[in-house]
Amino acid sequence: MGALLQVHLLRVDDLEAVRDEVAGLVAPGFVAPADARQEAVLDLLGEGLMLRSLLGVRDDDQLVLGRYGKPCLRDGNRHFNLSHDAGLVACGICDRPVGVDLARLAYNEPVVRRLFEPLGLRLDEGAAAQGLGTDGGDLPDDQGDARAWAFARTWAGLEARLKAAGTGFAAGVRRHPELLEGWHLQTVDLERCVLGCACAEPFDLELRPFDVTAALQTLR
Repeated sequence: MGALLQVHLLRVDDLEAVRDEVAGLVAPGFVAPADARQEAVLDLLGEGLMLRSLLGVRDDDQLVLGRYGKPCLRDGNRHFNLSHDAGLVACGICDRPVGVDLARLAYNEPVVRRLFEPLGLRLDEGAAAQGLGTDGGDLPDDQGDARAWAFARTWAGLEARLKAAGTGFAAGVRRHPELLEGWHLQTVDLERCVLGCACAEPFDLELRPFDVTAALQTLR
């Protein structure tokens, strides 16, 4: 029996009307400076709210940073990973090392040539499983859009594995391609972005929309 990886997905638009209340509930490290961009403020609040609601993190000292900056629970009871992009925040939780990444649709030929090809990564053109609010198997007819989906899947899968390894890009994946080895990977299409998930062993993936209103009612 494989591991269970739960990925909770929060829409940042749901935070706009309650941002001040959320700021009073999350760990201080998830409250952005006053001059930060609106998007950055909401992304950070979303991460903090999910950690508070799902894992009980209310203080910064409940988290520790790994060598390359990956946050972990100090008590080590569960593994989690965070990502944000395209108006969503993702929080993956598992009892094994895990990495999650949200990648918005884009196509970048220099990245394909300078990163994907040296690593032996081919663009993932296969249809992903059905995601949150979208039919992941229905690719756009336009070739540019199709390439953007394929690029986003490959990028999300790459970064999810590096985040699971705890290094991100900081360790230099072109010098250490072995960082990508040994991880089990799934990607899922989510509206206009792709979710990549990596785990240390085979896993069942469970997507859960995060209800901001319900979480606040519980935490008040």
